Amino acid sequence: MAQCKNCDRPVQESFCSYCGQPADVAHISFYFVLGEFLHFFTHIPDRFLFTSVRMLVAPSTTVRDSSAGNADGTNPPSPIF
Repeated sequence: MAQCKNCDRPVQESFCSYCGQPADVAHISFYFVLGEFLHFFTHIPDRFLFTSVRMLVAPSTTVRDSSAGNADGTNPPSPIF
């Protein structure tokens, strides 16, 4: 029986029933790190450009609408600051 790498309890399934840790931990290869690095710099969130333009044109309206819960197809503006 395998031991959980997180809480050292016995694992019988694919996940630890106590903490939810996966039983098999994937090994991180060079190609995985390279792919994640490229994805980090090339991936643009769906509505990033729309939110950026709105923040340049009407920043107070964008923040006020977002704070009120009216998303209007924009990303949350706080990460853009």
